[in-house]
Amino acid sequence: MRAINGFSAMLEQSAASKLSDTERSYLERARQGSVRMSALIDDLLDYSRLEHREQRLQAIDCRAFVRTLIDSMSERIREAGAEVSIELDSTPVMADREGLRIALTNLIENALKFSRKTERPRIVIESSIEFGRYVLRVRDNGIGFDAAYREKIFEIFNRLHASGYEGTGIGLALVRKAVRRMEGEAWAESTPGEGATFSLSLKLADSLETTTTAPGA
Repeated sequence: MRAINGFSAMLEQSAASKLSDTERSYLERARQGSVRMSALIDDLLDYSRLEHREQRLQAIDCRAFVRTLIDSMSERIREAGAEVSIELDSTPVMADREGLRIALTNLIENALKFSRKTERPRIVIESSIEFGRYVLRVRDNGIGFDAAYREKIFEIFNRLHASGYEGTGIGLALVRKAVRRMEGEAWAESTPGEGATFSLSLKLADSLETTTTAPGA
């Protein structure tokens, strides 16, 4: 895919004066297609690696973890013109640090993407303790979706808003797989035009002891 994109760019530059507008359009479409396919392959590799990588479950302070993650995404958030509010409890959860990073990064990027056409994009990351579990929510004020599809969006390759929004249809499947490997659950609630809330249910940490789980567990 990189080769197709690279040679297409070289051809576009070297033959620019000889190409018609239609021919340049063909080249641009070929380049865009190679970029999309490359992104899809990368996401599929991430999905496969997540399935087989060894997990290290440890006590994690979600508030500190999310603040660090948001700092690392600050440029992306600034470009989106979004306000991010962190209202998290510091009660530690038992989770795999890389799996949690994958899940939350995808949810935050999803929120940024689908709220970008909102006049004032706002993302709230909040938590509560329910039935002995730590429930972490990522809430946005974006376009939302029909609640009838709240399960399908976690299936691989399923996209509700393909038109006008980039994506491969793998991000939310990664979220659910990462969380389930930590013995948690992920779900979503939404109303069209009124934003969406994605929730993760995580185990509370009973101790600071670090444990390891086998690949595929």
